[in-house]
Amino acid sequence: MELTATISLISAIIELIIAAWIYIKFPKTKISIFFFILISFVGTYQLSEYMVCSNYNPQLWGRLGFISYTFTATVMLYFSSLFAKRKKYNNWILLPAILMSLYALLTKKFIINAYCIGGLSFLTNKILYNGYNFIPTALYDVYFALYITLSVIFLYRAEKKTNSIHKKYIYRIISISIFSALTLSIVISIFFPIAAPMQPSILNRLGTFFVLSAIASIYLEKQYREINKTKNPE
Repeated sequence: MELTATISLISAIIELIIAAWIYIKFPKTKISIFFFILISFVGTYQLSEYMVCSNYNPQLWGRLGFISYTFTATVMLYFSSLFAKRKKYNNWILLPAILMSLYALLTKKFIINAYCIGGLSFLTNKILYNGYNFIPTALYDVYFALYITLSVIFLYRAEKKTNSIHKKYIYRIISISIFSALTLSIVISIFFPIAAPMQPSILNRLGTFFVLSAIASIYLEKQYREINKTKNPE
């Protein structure tokens, strides 16, 4: 099995099992649901990468990978706004990802190029890095960077608003994970533009950090709930 396919398959299995474990084992709170959905999307991307690298219908799995990658930023901002109690325009956050996903599904030959090398996948499509029109790629990069930046800002506000030490640590852990993704994305775009088509693959390798963040955050939340239960017994 090709190296990228092997790495992607192992990552997908681990991430999807942990996502299922979070959903089954822990109470359905905003934090646990956030990590369940986020890790599910990251795991689905890794699975799609494995299928593309194994040459199983690259058009289908390439589209699914693009959709999964696109929704990671949306999930981050959507739940960060909930943590910060900013609900006024919450549903509008979903719109760009939904529209881009529909475009990916409905456009013929959406995937332009797909191959795997050195443990990473190289993917181009009619939105990202198509080589003919830089405007869709530029707009997509703005969308992704803006959503991740706003996520960090909302998490900072959520941290300032809460009086719970446990929740402060949780929001800080999530912020660090998201900020790491943003920093890496900017570094690749500015200093290594030739590697830009590999950016989704590189960023999804950070899935390990999200998994560790999820485990730390959920156990902190569990501890917080147990302390509250002790203070306020039924």
